[in-house]
Amino acid sequence: MVATDGHRLSLVEVQEDGLAIDGYQKVLLPRECMGDLLSLFGSSKDETVEFSESENTIFFQIGHRTLSVRKLIGQFPNYDAIIPREAMDSIVLGAADFMGSLQRVLQFSDEKSSGIRLHIDKNALTVSASAPGSGESQEALQTSYTGDELTIGFNGHYIAEFLKTIGTEGAVRVALKNGSSAAVITPESFNPEYQQKYVVMPMRV
Repeated sequence: MVATDGHRLSLVEVQEDGLAIDGYQKVLLPRECMGDLLSLFGSSKDETVEFSESENTIFFQIGHRTLSVRKLIGQFPNYDAIIPREAMDSIVLGAADFMGSLQRVLQFSDEKSSGIRLHIDKNALTVSASAPGSGESQEALQTSYTGDELTIGFNGHYIAEFLKTIGTEGAVRVALKNGSSAAVITPESFNPEYQQKYVVMPMRV
């Protein structure tokens, strides 16, 4: 499953040999469909979901309830081309520490852009933000890093939302190529049920 708004991209891959699918199939669904599915999952004790499709509609069966969603027509971005494949330097951070620093620093970011700056050098990540009328703030997190010094800007809320989604009990790996390329963020602990990647485009701060 892949979702993107042009500024960030989230990908989740589930290895499931038991799916009776012959060949490659894909479908483009509206965001509201995912919200409706989450509501159904939350109100049902069933542990499985069945799905089928017609030419224009996909059907999800959860217990005795059926959700029918009209497929979207259009071309989804080539996400394989968006995810960086070349070698990248990376750092590993405690998700709770990273989230705490982001939330505190974001209070001093520009309200429209939510821009924050990440500076990596000498085994430390410095998170900072500033805006006229708000002042500035920065915090340093210790981490192992042997790559070249770099500074890069992001929408801090985009990163915080991902950390909130995966939970802050473990650690995350932030991979960067340079100060102008997308970052790839992944949970550091291996999950046998699925693999997840989050790509965030940089911004000028």
